[in-house]
Amino acid sequence: MKTLISTLLLIISLTSTLFSQPLIFEGGEVTMKDGTIKSGYLIKDTKWKMEKGITFKPELAADEVFYSADDITSFRFTEANEEYRLVEIDIRKGKGNVEKWEKKQKFSRVLIDGDITLIRAFLNKSEYDSRVVGSQGYMYILFKDGEKHQIDQQDPVLIGKVWQVSYSFRPKLRHIFQGCQAAEEHIMKMEFQDSEFLALIRAYEGCRDIEANYFTIKASPNAIYNHQVGASFLIIDAEGYNSPASLSAAYGGEFRFPGLSRKLGFSLTGEVVFYNYRYTSNFVSHIFAKQKILVNHYFYETPDFAFQLGGGFDWQFPLTSLNEGPGPLSITLFDLTAKMRFKKTTFSISAENSLGPGRIISFYILQQIGSSRLGIK
Repeated sequence: MKTLISTLLLIISLTSTLFSQPLIFEGGEVTMKDGTIKSGYLIKDTKWKMEKGITFKPELAADEVFYSADDITSFRFTEANEEYRLVEIDIRKGKGNVEKWEKKQKFSRVLIDGDITLIRAFLNKSEYDSRVVGSQGYMYILFKDGEKHQIDQQDPVLIGKVWQVSYSFRPKLRHIFQGCQAAEEHIMKMEFQDSEFLALIRAYEGCRDIEANYFTIKASPNAIYNHQVGASFLIIDAEGYNSPASLSAAYGGEFRFPGLSRKLGFSLTGEVVFYNYRYTSNFVSHIFAKQKILVNHYFYETPDFAFQLGGGFDWQFPLTSLNEGPGPLSITLFDLTAKMRFKKTTFSISAENSLGPGRIISFYILQQIGSSRLGIK
């Protein structure tokens, strides 16, 4: 049995090294250069990867294709209501009076869309000077009355021996929104952040009697609950327990929160376990109810394959005893589980260590039978 545990830990170690980043496809669409829209599935990747393009599948079973700025003008995650559009920005190199600029194209997050469109462009560390006090790793692109305006913090001022950001974006905004007293009053004290820009445009809407589509700045996370049913085969590894042949029927629920974390989730499993074994020389049979709660880390994930490692606790209590004999180890068990999913079928190995001597090794097969999405405000 020690060999089995060692093999399980070796598999976990090797797989953890090979698979370091979970990749989850979400429903979405891309807008091609010719204006046509393709619906399918997109990978929600890191900001610095998505600024270059997006990985797309028309169907989950289809091959992946990467669309860059040469292919598309925008992409959108439909459930999260997140849109990214291709914009061109000017990056300033150097400080003070040094006038050296570089043009770059990026897919950037749309915050507001309408008569006024506001887009936030993410900046890499090489594209802004983090040593400037108050500097931010982003800029805004504002479209108003058919004109494009870049609102940034690329003109720091030297105060003493320290470079600090200036508030030169305020006069620029006052010129753009001139004629609206509420907007101008807000600009006088506004900071360089999303909420301040949203408040500015709302103030301007009141002057012009216009409306815009406000995208969620940080998507409200959805709880995804996957329903699973299955069975397991159990082996009791403890002194005095011989010839095990224990089975269970299981119902499981897997919870994911993609808006909060793409690597973490947790699962709840309820089982009815038929324990059948020999203890010393006596034949023993029990029926137990068992609950399992695990926190899971998803090392790698695609629609067709996933690997995860979970840790947590099990509780079990007797429903009935078919004959006399000791129960199957402790009521409370510490659980370490490795899972591999192939499409909607999950295979797992659990090592459940009791508070006393011994452990239970469980081999599960679970089939996903449905999925529910719960909005969390």
